[in-house]
Amino acid sequence: MRNLLELLVVWICSVQGVAVVARAGRAAPQMVAPQLVSSVEPVVQVLCAAGLSEPQAQEVWGRRPPGRLPGIVQQVALIEWLQLDPLAGSNMHTERLLYMALHASPKLMLYAGKLPQLKATLEAVRAALKELTQRQLALTLAHNPGILLLSPADVELRAASLQKATSLDAAELTAALSAAPRLLLLVPEQIEARAGWIRSRLSIQEGELRRVVAKAPLTMLAKTSSFER
Repeated sequence: MRNLLELLVVWICSVQGVAVVARAGRAAPQMVAPQLVSSVEPVVQVLCAAGLSEPQAQEVWGRRPPGRLPGIVQQVALIEWLQLDPLAGSNMHTERLLYMALHASPKLMLYAGKLPQLKATLEAVRAALKELTQRQLALTLAHNPGILLLSPADVELRAASLQKATSLDAAELTAALSAAPRLLLLVPEQIEARAGWIRSRLSIQEGELRRVVAKAPLTMLAKTSSFER
């Protein structure tokens, strides 16, 4: 992975240099820095510098959310943070995980201006999934990057909702969330509805639901057809 900060500085200097010459009324010289081409979107170039292939970078850029995104400085900070913290520690190359995360949740680019919130959410997620190693967490977030878009309060609320709906104790709750992190993507109403539906379909009481979820937390994510007889 090239130094993204150095790439950003070169790009800014190139843009500012052209602007100064233009304001002076002179023709702008050809200023193309290494790995930087004026006809290519800056974010695409930064993604390439982070290790993505150009087709991958273009694909991610093509999936960007509508509207104005935070600036290039903030995008660089986001990409570096993703690679150095939440997506670090896996046997897979971080650029592969970065591609997976941004492809699955391009909305992350919209959150580049909310890096403090993303960092706080990551800490809340680590607390909820504390049985996971950093390697396991990196793979989990690469496959389920939408978890990072939650607020820290959302992470805590969804964990509490799961505990309330299933009567899991604190240790069981941590184990269940660590085994099935996608439970954090369910809103409280979905959690309660699924818990009620499982109790009804399996004809079990609340205490029995606790044992089911503690032993097989993915049950809460199963499609309803899985329980059809």
